[in-house]
Amino acid sequence: MMPRIALIPNRPLKFAALAGLLWSSACGHSTASPSPKPNDDYRAGASGILFPARIGSFARTSVRYYSQDGSDIGVDYQSRPARIHMSVFVYPAPAIVAVHAAPAAVVAAQDEVCRRETAKIAAAILTAFPNGNERPVARLARPDGRPAPLGYLSSATVPNAGSGTSEEGAAVFCYVNDRWLVSYRFSGALAGPGVVKNVMGFIRSLPLPSRAPGKGPTDAAPGKQPTI
Repeated sequence: MMPRIALIPNRPLKFAALAGLLWSSACGHSTASPSPKPNDDYRAGASGILFPARIGSFARTSVRYYSQDGSDIGVDYQSRPARIHMSVFVYPAPAIVAVHAAPAAVVAAQDEVCRRETAKIAAAILTAFPNGNERPVARLARPDGRPAPLGYLSSATVPNAGSGTSEEGAAVFCYVNDRWLVSYRFSGALAGPGVVKNVMGFIRSLPLPSRAPGKGPTDAAPGKQPTI
């Protein structure tokens, strides 16, 4: 039998509505749910990702829910000293159905999902900021320690209301714990290498899970993906 790989989409991409600076006002599809207290850490029940009240100079400002079961969320952080806004989105990855496919082929399919997701977000940013100057997409090592698929970083410098430029961008990691897409959407008031440096520091300080909450290890061997 010939090897076959198929993707089952999760849902339409929501980042087209999130490309601007004011995510809170742009996110019209989030649902009202009790938010954690400002000084309490928050653990997403579905993914198990822990969102501390503070990460370095970043303070958590809000938690938004896009699904009733909590599998699709957005968490906002603000760094006043660095003048950077960060939104972290966690949502289900498309299921991969592999039939007689080599593990490397499945990882390649996962990587393609990540590349396309990053490209869609980058396109949404440039649609919102048509005068932006896009930087080359960079590959990122995963903060959860998994060797593959790697992540992607896309950013652009855009003219701001004053005489300078700001930095808009996103980093995306796919198939975290074999199930999740995790995207970091950031906006820096002042463009420059300090923005990406602060963003990467934030990403490294937000550990991604390698186990399902309360269910023990769930990391499958490379290429072993759930099918539906």
